[in-house]
Amino acid sequence: MGALCDDVLSFPSNYSFASSQDLRFSKHVHDNVHGSIYLDPIFLKFIDTEQFQRLRDLKQLGMAHMVYPGAVHSRFEHSLGVYWLAGEAVHKLKTQQGNELGIDRFDMQTVKLAGLLHDIGHGPYSHLFEREFLPKVLNASEWSHEQMSVEMVDHIVDEHHIDIDTETMKKVKEMILASSKYATTKSSREKRFLYDIVANGRNGIDVDKFDYIIRDCRACGLGCNFQFQRLMESMRVMGDEICYRAKDYLTIHKLFATRADLYRTVYTHAKVKFCNEYAVPKDKLENFKNITAQDIVCSQKNGGMALREEDVVVEVISEAFENFQLKTYGIKAQVHATPEKKKRRM
Repeated sequence: MGALCDDVLSFPSNYSFASSQDLRFSKHVHDNVHGSIYLDPIFLKFIDTEQFQRLRDLKQLGMAHMVYPGAVHSRFEHSLGVYWLAGEAVHKLKTQQGNELGIDRFDMQTVKLAGLLHDIGHGPYSHLFEREFLPKVLNASEWSHEQMSVEMVDHIVDEHHIDIDTETMKKVKEMILASSKYATTKSSREKRFLYDIVANGRNGIDVDKFDYIIRDCRACGLGCNFQFQRLMESMRVMGDEICYRAKDYLTIHKLFATRADLYRTVYTHAKVKFCNEYAVPKDKLENFKNITAQDIVCSQKNGGMALREEDVVVEVISEAFENFQLKTYGIKAQVHATPEKKKRRM
């Protein structure tokens, strides 16, 4: 996306958001899940950075596309989707209970920014990097993509001289960490419910899941009867927590049931796990022994060539498939041909 915004990004209490609410001043993109998404000009300051643009090269499901060819969607589009849903959620609460809850435009923009940046700290191969690669290379690694997202946000602000007030940055980072072990306790005076919209550490119902469940099911060609729109329409704040109608319990059940199905049929599929195992050859692990997770992510965000998606050794993965078939079914068939093997068959 081109750099379309030269205004200063700052959210003081007296800041006017009139321009960001007028769609004439927003950038329009069409998303295959949510349809039309409007990007407020102030957020393009972050989107137009190389750190955010690198998310285009990070597949949402890592190596799952080797089994589900359609699963090539990226962290970039997921981040835009969460940005949009976060905005829709807080707008709905403001419309229904704005005066009661004291939701202002500052709150709305802060939640949307947290949704936009919540995954910006992911490393190569997404969760594969965090759960499979790092434990092999860095023993007892405490690295998490949530913590790295917070560090990346600070880096973007410093690197690109984005003028944003300290209080906004503090809240955005706390919202990103809300469902992690780094979450901080909030009081009702701090509008605690706002911290449950992007990453809900209390009950797990958040717009991050709304987006990736629908997006992953569609990309993998799986059916999905979970309708997040019903929950978005009925959500209300009681006390300091976002609540839903009792009669929506089936919709909430479908949310977690669909997520469980995705884990069972996609994320932990036997062949996907084989791909994860062989994504980085064991004989190359020594090359990463003397670096940190931050080194890899920071190198990539600056355009470096460290551990990019195309570094996957397809030949090794293909052989893993063949060995798996031989062990399981007693047959050995070429499942995913590499370019070299295709040439030999021609």
